[in-house]
Amino acid sequence: MEILKNIKDLAIINPNINNVESKLRILEQFKLNDDSLIIPYKLQMKPTFPHEKSKPSTLIIIVLGCFLGGIFGIVFVLIRNFRQNNI
Repeated sequence: MEILKNIKDLAIINPNINNVESKLRILEQFKLNDDSLIIPYKLQMKPTFPHEKSKPSTLIIIVLGCFLGGIFGIVFVLIRNFRQNNI
């Protein structure tokens, strides 16, 4: 622990510290006044909510469910009938 306290150059432990320190020195050169205004982003339009819901309608879900259920039922019956006739 004593050895770590005596180390003056921390770049020996972590070489990335030199990069961070150099970036901090560059940033310290820029002086901003209190009256300077920094706008990080600007919206072009105000956000609005959609007028219609974007999910599929209940009717489409019911029709597709019945159609696919009927298809699977027919296929199941045909496969079962084919197996019983071939045994």
